Amino acid sequence: MTYLPDSSSQIAHWLRVWRERAGLRQVEVAVQLGVCQTTISSWEKGRTSIDWRSLRLLADLYQVNAQELGAALLGREQAAAAV
Repeated sequence: MTYLPDSSSQIAHWLRVWRERAGLRQVEVAVQLGVCQTTISSWEKGRTSIDWRSLRLLADLYQVNAQELGAALLGREQAAAAV
């Protein structure tokens, strides 16, 4: 699996924001993805990197569109320029 860079604190922040916006608890997300709740927590705190496949699954679960996902991956300014 290809993992996102460890310096992705921006992504960690958005994972939590998106989950909360979707009205889901970490444990609910973990069950949907088939991982431990601590994995979700670690991704949201930036302790561990998330792989692309899991990020895409979360984006689908949280109903995050491509523009929002790009903004999280590239930073708001770079994403706006890329669109």
